Amino acid sequence: MFLYLGLAAFELLLYAIYNETKNIKIKNWLFIIACLSLFLVVGLRSEETGVDTIGYVNNFSFINRISWKNIPIEHPKDTGYYFFVKLIRTLTDSKTIFLLITAFLSLFGIFDLIKRNTKSPILALFFYITLANFNFIMTGIRQSIAMSICMFATRYIQERKLIPFLLLILLAAQFHHSAYIFLIMYFLGTRKINALNILISIIATLAAFISYEQLLNIANELLNYNYGVEHLDNGFIFFAILLCILTLCILTKDKWIASVKETVTMNSGIICGIIWVFRLISRTSERPSMYWLNTIPVILPEALNSIEQPQTRKIAKLSTIILSFIFFTYRQVAML
Repeated sequence: MFLYLGLAAFELLLYAIYNETKNIKIKNWLFIIACLSLFLVVGLRSEETGVDTIGYVNNFSFINRISWKNIPIEHPKDTGYYFFVKLIRTLTDSKTIFLLITAFLSLFGIFDLIKRNTKSPILALFFYITLANFNFIMTGIRQSIAMSICMFATRYIQERKLIPFLLLILLAAQFHHSAYIFLIMYFLGTRKINALNILISIIATLAAFISYEQLLNIANELLNYNYGVEHLDNGFIFFAILLCILTLCILTKDKWIASVKETVTMNSGIICGIIWVFRLISRTSERPSMYWLNTIPVILPEALNSIEQPQTRKIAKLSTIILSFIFFTYRQVAML
């Protein structure tokens, strides 16, 4: 726990230095150091970290017992991941190298998304650690790699290049089948952020909420899950945080949304909020929501930086940083 809190604090220190310098080369190096520190914490973690890591490591250790031609038979789902693991295993038997390689693949798309879409990349990394999928990538290797590829594919939504986007989603789905759900982003990502579209989203969400049980059955079948409607006692705090972030981003949108690039990231945040409505009644929605959750750390700094009054901007930014760190600490303690 203390290592993760220290990582978040280190990112804040780098952000403070980043803010004080105007030298572009120094800024770039600070971002590299920030990315490297996150990568090393993820890549050098113990195989006992999280629930699933040990299973992935054991699979890596024993996959040499399966021939190449038998991989699709032994692992008919997400077969591409197991081919990938088999390739690594033919090159090395080091568990550390395996975790480092998978950590890099889990993060490169996140780093690319942040670098291209925010003027405060280190602050975005801090919010990624404290508010987004940091805890998940420590254990969910297959989906983390799939999400990373999808985040890299976001550039092709912004550039309106359908074929490269489709090819990357197809690649991501070979690591985790849930990646196919990100296909809808190409068609929803460029919607204008205006009152009418927001109202349509709210109405559609309410309609889907009413018929959620039927939709849940469809989702379970498509994603091969077996969840039902539940009375969950968690998620409400994070949902409230998410609503606050999205409200701020929408209220300040005229100040920071200047092109299709920002429109795509904002729409991604809105979709995340919509999916989280359903997360409150079923865990089925949690895994899909993670694809869109990755953009929340990108749009939050842009919204904070767009607050015009300097004193208000400073207070809002400081308050958000402190509260997100407290929330991150709360989650780490809860996981003990």
